[in-house]
Amino acid sequence: MVGSRNQHFDALERYFLDQLSLYAHFAGIYIGMPDGDFFYVNRSDAVSPDGFRTKIIDHPNGVKRTRMVWRDSDGILVTTTEDPNDTFDPAAPVVSKSLAERDIIWTDPYIFSHHKTRYYGGRADLRS
Repeated sequence: MVGSRNQHFDALERYFLDQLSLYAHFAGIYIGMPDGDFFYVNRSDAVSPDGFRTKIIDHPNGVKRTRMVWRDSDGILVTTTEDPNDTFDPAAPVVSKSLAERDIIWTDPYIFSHHKTRYYGGRADLRS
């Protein structure tokens, strides 16, 4: 994709929202970068019934910024927020391991504790 970082985020969010609409068994989809940037779209009833939340972590000018975009069940924007106290680090040890091994790394299944329905998940990373 050519364009600004925000255009990339907009296109990625549309794609992830489409995938969640097509695959009801997916709780969310994300991509994390070794530099700490992170983009995650998941189902969330926190702001709108059957809605979606997009969490974006980026580092403009080297400073971490965490934003949330909340959408209704049709994908229409409801509100946006920022979380300056967010401590999540997507550049976790599994990323380092996948970089070192240059292969797909799977985690053991775990519970997404931030989902009230306690979805089970796992994680795979591939770095080239």
